[in-house]
Amino acid sequence: MRVDPTGIHGPTPGQARGRNWRQSSYGLYVPAAVDPEVPEQRILEQAARLRPGGAVTGWAAGRLLGATFFDGLRTDGRTRLAVPVCPGSGLRLNQNSKCRVSRDRLFDKEIVTRHAIPCAAPMRALFDEMRYAADEREAVVAMDMMAAAELVSIRQMLAYVGSHPGWQGAEQVRRAPPVQ
Repeated sequence: MRVDPTGIHGPTPGQARGRNWRQSSYGLYVPAAVDPEVPEQRILEQAARLRPGGAVTGWAAGRLLGATFFDGLRTDGRTRLAVPVCPGSGLRLNQNSKCRVSRDRLFDKEIVTRHAIPCAAPMRALFDEMRYAADEREAVVAMDMMAAAELVSIRQMLAYVGSHPGWQGAEQVRRAPPVQ
């Protein structure tokens, strides 16, 4: 919620500074009792910053689309991953520890809505997760998680990466062993 001087549609400025609210991102607040460890909450907080034409992508979209093995944590099982977003045209979001911003084009046909949150469609979400993965092994793990959820097949990903040859990170997707 944004700060509301009347307190009707959000916390007043004084309430927002108090211990009952926490800032989720610039200009947005949530009740302090809301657990920031829950992946869906973290995704929602970053999605609230998007404009029309923007969407969450990568692991976050995969999670909302049903690939629940995406837990939003690094391989150590403790460190939170930033929520990957494509903000939509004209919106200049700052990247920070909570949010990884991609400036790549995102077409309307690549956006689906899940739980009232705009998400990259499964193929695009996986493509983004694989190409920005830390290494080829992590790219393979992402492919495995989407395939286990029956959202994307290896054959589909091969065709998709083939149609996006010059995109940053596409080479890593092509090199990922199960996708060869």
